[in-house]
Amino acid sequence: MLLMVRVNVTNAFIKGLIFHNLILVFEFLLVFLDPYIESYSGEQPLMIFRANFVLALVVFPIHQYIQAFAEKHLLQT
Repeated sequence: MLLMVRVNVTNAFIKGLIFHNLILVFEFLLVFLDPYIESYSGEQPLMIFRANFVLALVVFPIHQYIQAFAEKHLLQT
C-alpha cells in the first residue's frame, strides 16, 4: 500500500485500497473467531449474529481511525 504513493495512481484508487485492506482484516477476525463464537453460543444463529454484530461495533471505530490516519499520511498533496 505504501508503494502506491510513489507510483502515479489516483487518490480514489489509494482510498479503495486502504478500505479493502481494512475489510480484509475484519473478515480475518471473523474467520479466526468463528470457532470460538460457535462453541460459546452453542451454534445458535441469533447468538452468532449478536457476537458478529458486537465485533463489528468494536472494529468500526478502529477502522475509521486507521483509515483516516492512512489517508492523511498517504494522500498528502
